[in-house]
Amino acid sequence: MGRINRWSEAALKSAVEMLATTKDQKFKANLIRTILDYEVHQQERAETNKAARRKRAENTELAELRSKVAELTAHPVSANNSRAEEISDLRACLKETDGISPRAFAFLGGVQVVVGSLTDRFSVRILGKEPR
Repeated sequence: MGRINRWSEAALKSAVEMLATTKDQKFKANLIRTILDYEVHQQERAETNKAARRKRAENTELAELRSKVAELTAHPVSANNSRAEEISDLRACLKETDGISPRAFAFLGGVQVVVGSLTDRFSVRILGKEPR
């Protein structure tokens, strides 16, 4: 049976008592038909409510997806703006580095080579091997 509240429960108990006490077959048949019709009505109501809940859930999900689509379509514009800002920052850094002489770059390159060889030697000693 479908959903049973206190009124339908009381009605069903009364119907069971009537079925047990009466000998009129027509009355019993009509009472059983009424109970079955009530059950069919309850099933239809439950299915209708279930379909309405499903539709509301789908509509809610669609609304969430629409808002996400709107957010994502707005996001690339802001990403392009931030990318443009990064590019302008890099260009500013490049202009600053243009002022550094090629000789300074050569010196920095030599420092990197020395630091690289020192780290190689120290890492070899730490691992327990002798340097070459």
